Amino acid sequence: MNTPQKPENLPRSLFHSFSNDYTKGSLIDMSESLLDLATESILNSEVLVKLPIVGGLVAVSKGVIDFRDRQFVSKVLRVIAETSDVDPKESAKFREEIDADLVMARRVGAVLLDLIDKATGTEKAAMIGKVVRAKMHEPFTYDEMIGLCEMIEKAYLSDLKALARRDDELGPPWNDVNLEGVGIKKPMRSEEVNDAIAASMQKVQREMPIVRDKPVPITLKKPRVYESGLTDAGAMLRRILRDY
Repeated sequence: MNTPQKPENLPRSLFHSFSNDYTKGSLIDMSESLLDLATESILNSEVLVKLPIVGGLVAVSKGVIDFRDRQFVSKVLRVIAETSDVDPKESAKFREEIDADLVMARRVGAVLLDLIDKATGTEKAAMIGKVVRAKMHEPFTYDEMIGLCEMIEKAYLSDLKALARRDDELGPPWNDVNLEGVGIKKPMRSEEVNDAIAASMQKVQREMPIVRDKPVPITLKKPRVYESGLTDAGAMLRRILRDY
C-alpha cells in the first residue's frame, strides 16, 4: 500500500491521477463495483498505488470507508476513467502545467473535488471527466474548466443527456427554463416574445381573405417563439459532451 498522503495534497494528487495506466473500461468496472467491495479489498488494491488520489482519500478516512466515502471514491474513479488512455505527450504537458503552479493546482483541484462530491451519481461524474479530458486537448483556461463543471453539477441529469444527444438521435427535449437557470441557455427576452407575436399578427393580416358577401372564418395560429440559443459556455459544453 502506498504512503498515506496529507489532506492538503489531495487536490494536486487528483491531477496526478489523470492520464493513468488503467484502461477506461477497468476504471469504470472498479467504480461500479466499489460499493460491493469489502474495505480490506479497497485498502489492498493496486489502485492505491497507481492512483494517488484514491490512496489519499482512503488515508484521510483512516481506513474507515463508509457508504458516502465509497460513493465519493466511485465518482472520482469515474472522472479519472474519462481521462485514461490520453496521448503521452498531452499527459506530460498537463502534468507540467500542474507542477509549474502548485497554488493553482491546489485551488482548482480543491474546487473540482468539491464538485465531484456534490455531483449526483457517476453519470455526472463522467461528464466532469469529459471536461477535464477536453482541457488536456484544448487551450481553454482552468477557470473555464471549473465553470463548465459547475454547470454540470447544477443542471438536471436529464437535461444534460438531452444536451449531449446528437441531432439525429431521438429522446426527450431539455427543459429551457432549467438550462437558462444554470447558464447553459440564453434567457428568453421579452422583446423576442413580442417580436414573435407581432410577426405572427402581420402574417395573419397579409393572408386574411377579403370579406365580401359573408364572413370567412380565420384560424389564428399560436405565434412561434424561436429558441434564444445556447450561451458560449453552453455551446462549448454541448460540444465537449458530444465529442469526448
